[in-house]
Amino acid sequence: MTDMTEAIISPNLIVDNEEDSTKLTLAYEWLYEVPRTIVDKFSNHIKYLDISHNKITLNHCKIASLYPWVGKLKESCPNLQYLCLMGNPAAPSYFNGGTFYEYLQYRLFIISQFQSLNHLDDRKVTDDQRTEALRLYKRPFLERLVSPGSRGGISQLMQAPAKWNTVHGKLNSLWSKAKNRNLLI
Repeated sequence: MTDMTEAIISPNLIVDNEEDSTKLTLAYEWLYEVPRTIVDKFSNHIKYLDISHNKITLNHCKIASLYPWVGKLKESCPNLQYLCLMGNPAAPSYFNGGTFYEYLQYRLFIISQFQSLNHLDDRKVTDDQRTEALRLYKRPFLERLVSPGSRGGISQLMQAPAKWNTVHGKLNSLWSKAKNRNLLI
């Protein structure tokens, strides 16, 4: 097995396009990581890097916060199927001091962001996890303010005159439910 960090750059990977030298494609190259030689040579001027159809992990990359990082990844890779973030502070686990609850919340949040994700970290994404992730993280905030049985739903909320006491009461109710269930909003 060769060490990918010292891999020689194949001439067919690097197309020096006079029109746009800020683009590099590494698609379909069976990569598990981006070779160090490519990072060293191109990282200062590449703005567009296509690494699609590879199995590149993002382990131990010092990702400290999922926001806004996950949004950028979702924008860049909307059809992502495999993602591995193990060893990052934003991906809590027993190995980096996280609790099971933190790990579960992280996992469900990531799953909710990528509809086509089949595998996250060291585990396959299950249908139950996908359902729970969508239940927790895909429900619009305004829907949570309107009680489920009320007639009119969001349209009622939008047309009714806003009263601070009503909004404050609903927010408090929502917050206390979330705290009682130990779930993130």
